[in-house]
Amino acid sequence: MKAINIVAMVLLVMASHAQKQQSTYLGKTDFQALLTAVPKMPGNCQEAFGYVYYEELNRHSDKLEQRFASFNSQMEDAQKQMEQAFSAKYNAMMNDKGADRLQQDVKKQVNQNPVIANMGGVDAVQGMSEAQRKKAAKNAMVATAASNGMGMFTEAEMTRMMNDPAYAKQMAEKLNNMTDQQKMAFVQSRMNTEPVTPEEAEEDNIEFEKQLKDRQKTYNLMKFNTYSAEATQKLSALLQTYQTEKDRISSKKGSHKELDAQFEEDYKKIPIVVVGEGRDHDPVKVQELRIAYAAKHLDRAQQELNELVVSYNDMVAGIHQAIAEYDNFLDENKWAINATYQNTLNGTNPEFALIQVEQAIGTSISEVGKICHETTAMAAHYLYDLKYKQSE
Repeated sequence: MKAINIVAMVLLVMASHAQKQQSTYLGKTDFQALLTAVPKMPGNCQEAFGYVYYEELNRHSDKLEQRFASFNSQMEDAQKQMEQAFSAKYNAMMNDKGADRLQQDVKKQVNQNPVIANMGGVDAVQGMSEAQRKKAAKNAMVATAASNGMGMFTEAEMTRMMNDPAYAKQMAEKLNNMTDQQKMAFVQSRMNTEPVTPEEAEEDNIEFEKQLKDRQKTYNLMKFNTYSAEATQKLSALLQTYQTEKDRISSKKGSHKELDAQFEEDYKKIPIVVVGEGRDHDPVKVQELRIAYAAKHLDRAQQELNELVVSYNDMVAGIHQAIAEYDNFLDENKWAINATYQNTLNGTNPEFALIQVEQAIGTSISEVGKICHETTAMAAHYLYDLKYKQSE
């Protein structure tokens, strides 16, 4: 078999694959707009009070629920649409085999891939660190090429094509505009052997195209899985960082818990007086103490809110950035999504990796909404409590 330059063949494979791209639900949810739909976080307790209560303190209020109604509706619709689309996709992939059987089939198919086999198999890959996985993948791709009679191509040559999608796309478009005769001349110009007949070249091209398609699919899958892991970890870290900051802020000296304990101590010091037919702590002084501590709790709530808003805004900005990065990744790599059952079965369908990212983004936005709702309600509560005690 004649050895054809990998650069030319990769471009031909990509050009052919781009014309057969499968449809996918990915990228159809406007996550940026959904995140922007989360109501504004209040800047102070007075603002929060206005979002939650009426000045008539005894009047029933559903203002906060109304404030979040539009976002909740949009969030619910987006989640429902994603779940339906992804569930339909998953159920189709199950093909009545059952999860355990499908998992076994997938692992078996993936292990048959030469690159994965040269990395030690699925189980070995799953046990690697990210750095080990990248190094093993690079070595495996070179080893696979060598075993297929393509050892003449350098690692640098293959890596350049795999890591330069912009150049590859540009050349793919150029190839798409060529006639069959021009494509044959292009491939022959990249060959390192004597000229061959069109029949011989076609036979070689079919075999090499199959090999390159398999390796490209495996590379795509690894690229998508790596991005998915990094993106979901980043989103999780943003939420965890906020929660860590919230815990730190709430546990600082002078916390609400400490104020409650101090109130109990001060309450015990109030003199016992005759109250009606019995004796109890002086009700006037008790009321004064309750109002005083309600004011202290309000001050504390405002201090915490000031810090929480900063951490909250950082979290939201980070999620906006993660969404933008996902949109860019999808735009640049959507051509590589081969969303068919067979490609899922043999472990080369990267669509599910991005489904995980979309689910993580949706979950993150939902959590932002919950955080904003909870924080608004809590900040409003402390001003309401003071107003209510002052009105008694």
